[in-house]
Amino acid sequence: MLEQELYTMRDLRLARSLIEAFGWAILASAGEGGDPVVSHLPLLLDHEPRDGAGAPLSVVSHVANADAELHHLGTSHSLVVVQGPNGYISPAWYGPGSWVPTWNYVTVHLHGTCQLLDPEETFEVLGRTVEHYERQYGSGWRLAGSEGYARRIAGGITGFRLQAERVVLKAKLSQDKPPGVASAVIEELERSGRPHAPLLASWMRLGQQPRHADGATEVAPDEAGAPPG
Repeated sequence: MLEQELYTMRDLRLARSLIEAFGWAILASAGEGGDPVVSHLPLLLDHEPRDGAGAPLSVVSHVANADAELHHLGTSHSLVVVQGPNGYISPAWYGPGSWVPTWNYVTVHLHGTCQLLDPEETFEVLGRTVEHYERQYGSGWRLAGSEGYARRIAGGITGFRLQAERVVLKAKLSQDKPPGVASAVIEELERSGRPHAPLLASWMRLGQQPRHADGATEVAPDEAGAPPG
């Protein structure tokens, strides 16, 4: 991914918020012979969010045993990608002038080597995953209701933890445009009715704000993955 200072954010609170709200992630590693291996999986923050410069960012997830072998988990460097709100930006929204279309987006890349979990830790991750997504999308179903069956099939699953050695949070949000143009785009997004458009607009408002020299922001995001406007 092209890294540009204009679009780089270093506030780990924002990265955690993105992971919490958009946990369907991509895991990429170098497989046999260097060929890329890619899996799609649900991701969880490893611990309660911790603020402060240099605070670690750790995530947990699970894959099928066969996928774990293909990824060489535990020995190979891995990349986890979480894609946040994104959307097409029409030049018609910019107003008079010569413009071209673009795509605004927020994404976080986590680099590191995965640590394999033992069977009990893996089962704990499965339980936490169910609780997290039932809370977001379900009706409160608990893994304990089918624990016997769940433990039988858990033998085919490998849990892992990724303690990020490097975090790249890229938020391409029209920061290269004049403030008036960016504000016009935000207004169009808010009334467009498109999926994730309000979230993208909220991130754009954050992108227009000044940042500290270390890249930290003045605001903390909410539980839905959007910084307060």
